[in-house]
Amino acid sequence: QYLPGNTSETLWTEYLPHSQLPQIFNPDSGFFQNSNNDPFQTTLNPENPDRDAYSPTLGITDPMSNRSLRSLELFGNDESITYDEFVEYKYDMGFHPDSDLIRAIHMILDAPAPADSAQNQAYNLLAEWDYQSNPENKSTAIAILTLYYLLENDNVDISVSNMVGGAFTQADAIDSFEKAVALMMENYGRIDVEWQEVNRLIRGDVDLGIGGAPDVLHAVYGDLGEDGRFRGIAGDSYVMIIAWDADGNLTSESIHQYGSATLVEDSPHYADQAPIFVQRELKPVWMDEAIIRENLNSAYAPGEE
Repeated sequence: QYLPGNTSETLWTEYLPHSQLPQIFNPDSGFFQNSNNDPFQTTLNPENPDRDAYSPTLGITDPMSNRSLRSLELFGNDESITYDEFVEYKYDMGFHPDSDLIRAIHMILDAPAPADSAQNQAYNLLAEWDYQSNPENKSTAIAILTLYYLLENDNVDISVSNMVGGAFTQADAIDSFEKAVALMMENYGRIDVEWQEVNRLIRGDVDLGIGGAPDVLHAVYGDLGEDGRFRGIAGDSYVMIIAWDADGNLTSESIHQYGSATLVEDSPHYADQAPIFVQRELKPVWMDEAIIRENLNSAYAPGEE
């Protein structure tokens, strides 16, 4: 029940030790993942922590995200994952069938095909959609705009970071779909626009098309502008992937969505990594002094001119 908050008699003064929290150590599945999701669905059963072993008073929440469902699907169905496959999975741009977006799309498609020409074209594009948000995809824009208007609906209960298990009706989905079609026609004059034309990474004078979408593993959350384009404001940013070979030697690659001088607008490194980022490519992380010196642009010592 409720505890009074105006007395120190009910004040928590201790924490559970780390050993008593849900955790996994070196599962036989070879992987575990966390994407803002239920800690009891972190790897493959039966190696997940046992929910019944933890008191409900701990308040452990159990949401799932599209990212977590896709992670479990991708890693769980691959018995031997190479480095290149690992990178490919990190940049996966797909939606799981159980995600809120795909449920909304099915609600729209379960309704009769619209009589309106533009809505009918959009309806058919959604029927052909492969649930991917790759840059060249011509069905993604109408799908993500439908999601955008669904999230804007005050009667809809969807978490922007855990888009699984939300509450909305078929009427909500269709209304959002119709608004998405209207926006596409107003700003583009057509429906079959490549996703990269709508989804943009903008930094200073740099304006680039990008794949990815909300709550996919290549997460890109956009702010919708008056021109009908999404400007990426959250999601993937600094990415680093680290690997050890059989002899324990470490290698690493990374990328930043803008560059290494994020606050210096006149620096050549203000947005120089953006073109690499939108291609889902990585650059080497140099840790050996000799290699660093081979690739050095300039050097200085503090206090020297």
